Amino acid sequence: MLLCIVGELDIATVPLLQHAAQTCLTEPTDTVCLDLTGLTFCDAIGLHALYRLADTFRRAQVTCHLAGISPQLKRTLTQRPTPPAWAPPARLR
Repeated sequence: MLLCIVGELDIATVPLLQHAAQTCLTEPTDTVCLDLTGLTFCDAIGLHALYRLADTFRRAQVTCHLAGISPQLKRTLTQRPTPPAWAPPARLR
């Protein structure tokens, strides 16, 4: 399943992401790819929401991949002390 995140991910939009994730979990799937190609802004709250989302998928035994990660976001994600709950980045075709 592909979940495209477009625009800003912050306190105002995190509830939309959470709703989309819950919708994904209602469908039978074993893998979700979060496409971040269209993500233009992600603050600390948005980043925390991505980690929570990946953990939610992990607990549901759904593999979560990230794709289209910007260099800025990649740098931020690799500086976090706790290991990510998602699988290695996916390649979109």
